[in-house]
Amino acid sequence: MVATSLSCNGNKIIQTEALNEWIRNLKSKKQFKKKISRGQDLFAIAILQNSLYKNQKMLQQRQRERSEKWLKMKKMLEESTKNCDNSEYMASVDDKDYHLESIEREERQMQIKKIWEEDLSDIESFMNSLDTVKTTLVR
Repeated sequence: MVATSLSCNGNKIIQTEALNEWIRNLKSKKQFKKKISRGQDLFAIAILQNSLYKNQKMLQQRQRERSEKWLKMKKMLEESTKNCDNSEYMASVDDKDYHLESIEREERQMQIKKIWEEDLSDIESFMNSLDTVKTTLVR
């Protein structure tokens, strides 16, 4: 009877050691997965941060270019209004000259339209590119 009780106790000891080992392995796997998942999230965050930085710089550059374009357009419009305000100039305009001026005005309006369309299409493409970036948030 003593031999059987020792074998049962030894068997129980072996089973508890195996159970402890299994629990330690499980905990270490969980910790390993946490480390891996943190690393992936940091990688995704770094990629997004880098793309955000590049896009901000590109946006600032485009805004500077557009402001320069608008300043040039404003100067052109001011010059054209100065010419139109001149009463002697308006009195001496022939029908042909008036037709040429209207064509020039239409061309300017088309240029302004093109600039607006370009700006809006750039903004739309930027917003569409943001829609393609999808990340999962880990909390």
